[in-house]
Amino acid sequence: MSINILEIESYSEKFANAILTHGEEVLKAKVWDESKDLKTSIEKKLNLIVEMNYDELISIKILDNYKDEDSIIKAKDKNYIIRGKIIQFVELKNDIWIDLYLQKGAEFISILKSQTKGKEVLVEQGLEIEVTNLMFFPSKNQY
Repeated sequence: MSINILEIESYSEKFANAILTHGEEVLKAKVWDESKDLKTSIEKKLNLIVEMNYDELISIKILDNYKDEDSIIKAKDKNYIIRGKIIQFVELKNDIWIDLYLQKGAEFISILKSQTKGKEVLVEQGLEIEVTNLMFFPSKNQY
């Protein structure tokens, strides 16, 4: 599963402010569209494989008894809730990336271990994060 653009509300710089679906969830978010190609994806009803980023990590919660079908991206007020499974840690020079995989899609998102506020996180563990300004970046050549 991926995202499906339902409507473009407006453009701001290189992003489209779009209404989209991820699974059964409908939400508004920014989608990278520097070349204004998203209109084609709407016309063709394409499912877009995306990478994600965000501005700020607001909260993090370890999910006991997490199941893959619990993965989700949904809007919460002006923020976004993302649930997924930790699939790996990637060592960086001064920190560690935590890759969070969403079973319901081909998507994953990464956070830094320094952002976990001292919580002990493990591979295969479920994690829920709340973020601001979620942005989607479609993989190239999907239109």
